[in-house]
Amino acid sequence: MIMIAFGLGCTFEETQRVLRLAGVSELWAKVRRDAIIVWCIDHGMTRAACDDELWSFNERTLLGTGPLR
Repeated sequence: MIMIAFGLGCTFEETQRVLRLAGVSELWAKVRRDAIIVWCIDHGMTRAACDDELWSFNERTLLGTGPLR
């Protein structure tokens, strides 16, 4: 659902609503990975750019690749 929100160019509030309507967990800024995703959304980044940010912080990317903890 996060990738769909990126594709639609949703704001943070819109992304939270999409996640809520889908019945999945909303983004929570106290979770490091979620905080990075929120930052990317707030800065108007693409999904690919967000994956690059997640990768650079050693977090699992939206496509599910990257470090496994």
